[in-house]
Amino acid sequence: MEHRGRLTLPAEYVAAGVQLLYASTITRSQGGTVDTAHPLVTDDTTHEELYVQLSRAHHKTTLYTATHDLLPFDTDEQLDQPKNDPDSFAAREVLERVLGREGAQLSATETIRGAQEDAVSLATLAPRHQQAIETLTTPTTTS
Repeated sequence: MEHRGRLTLPAEYVAAGVQLLYASTITRSQGGTVDTAHPLVTDDTTHEELYVQLSRAHHKTTLYTATHDLLPFDTDEQLDQPKNDPDSFAAREVLERVLGREGAQLSATETIRGAQEDAVSLATLAPRHQQAIETLTTPTTTS
């Protein structure tokens, strides 16, 4: 049976049970619920956005991950890169990065607390101390 991509549905059926939603942003979908969801997770998705993507569907969520960098449009290169290509990576790696990336802005109190912790941290103080020693012990020339 050949099909030419055209289908006519009864108007009553469409009015009662059809909603067209081809694509939506994460922000737009927040608060909404669908029967099935097919979110695309990219390397710059935050874990807050992933939660929204994973919690929209009643029945099924199929998660897609972008595992290749986009290629230039004016080349004949294939999308599938060899596994040893440094520009390709596994879907699991994408999800691990997403889970480790917080996107929520910190409150003023959290920002101050973080700055105070950095001010007394050896990870912050040791490099500053080393730079101070190098600055003080490096001879300067004047012309």
